[in-house]
Amino acid sequence: MKSKYKKVYFVVLTTYQLFISDAYARYINEKYSDTDIILFTVGLNTRQFNTEGRYQIVSVPDLNRSKGRRIWQRLYWSGRLFACSPLAEYFKHLSECHLFVFNDNEPISNKLMRITHKGRHNSISIIEEGIGIYEITQLSGKKLNARQLFRYAVTWILGSPMQYKAVGENKMIKNAVVSDVELFCKLDKAKGKTVLFQDKRALYRHADGFLARNNLRCDGYGEYETLYLGQPLNETGTMSSGEEDYILFLLKDIGKVLIKPHPREQMDKYDELVQKNSNIKILDGDIALLPLECLLSVLHVKTLISFNSSAGVNLAKANPDITSIFTYDMPESRKFLEQWNNGYAEMNRNLFQSADHNLMVPSSYHEYLDFVMNAKNHSGQQGDGHAETKSTLEEIDHIMNQ
Repeated sequence: MKSKYKKVYFVVLTTYQLFISDAYARYINEKYSDTDIILFTVGLNTRQFNTEGRYQIVSVPDLNRSKGRRIWQRLYWSGRLFACSPLAEYFKHLSECHLFVFNDNEPISNKLMRITHKGRHNSISIIEEGIGIYEITQLSGKKLNARQLFRYAVTWILGSPMQYKAVGENKMIKNAVVSDVELFCKLDKAKGKTVLFQDKRALYRHADGFLARNNLRCDGYGEYETLYLGQPLNETGTMSSGEEDYILFLLKDIGKVLIKPHPREQMDKYDELVQKNSNIKILDGDIALLPLECLLSVLHVKTLISFNSSAGVNLAKANPDITSIFTYDMPESRKFLEQWNNGYAEMNRNLFQSADHNLMVPSSYHEYLDFVMNAKNHSGQQGDGHAETKSTLEEIDHIMNQ
């Protein structure tokens, strides 16, 4: 089948985005074979990744480990020296291209959007990664503070100005692909966009093939039914002040727990924590770098615990037999909520609700323990009443034929 687009580009920042982009790219390759597909991966190791020749991968190095590297990213890869970067070649005289992004505020994604938007017959879509796309901007009608103004000025000089917006607010975006259309359409950012439904259960069906193609196995974790989802609460992905004690406080009385580090966290972040509690084990090796959404079929996890992880939301809404417990509303979590908030966006708490009542937000430690124990006692019970999963990725067909 022919598409109106000769090229389809994805900007991929995390392993979850890689998994979703791989599923979409393979679908496009099978159905619209005349289309050239490129994944621009930022900071990911994809050397052993098997594309089966369906699309091309262009890698950008990891530039978030230090302030100097982040400055270079804004100057060379997304700013005034962009024309000298390897990415520039793919965007010269660009036309009839569709660009998919997951975070329109990230510097490289934002730069590629600005270039794409200038081209003839080009179009841009944003794909939901998690709770960020449902955030609400706090700065509407307000002035930036002194620190924000300074950062904006410096990044503007570099040619890649800071974007003080919630994810998905950019007016260059034509389509928003989200799992909760009703909630997204209530936000101002939905105006002027075509909002398309993403059935995550349909996407997660591609997980086993994704693992098999890349020879990834997940053995030795069968006894763990409770999983703690790590999250990078700071830019470096290291343990924040007080975070280790906080995690031990949450996990000390609930039995065996498997920790899934976030791909942006340092691999040794939880080593000392494990030494202090023999009931805790870390998911490690290559498998630890993959999103949990890929691994659910090869793990035996029934209870997810996290601060406010997007994976916890995604998986519980797609699987009624999974219980997700989010700790952000507990008194002990307040300092980390302040750390996590970026000062100009606020998460939409309506996202932490489900028709299956399997998303829990305790307001105290006592309530948290009750939720954990109840989830363990009810593990294995299958939910019902769910609609049929889509057989095709209809959102892609809509975009390719706009």
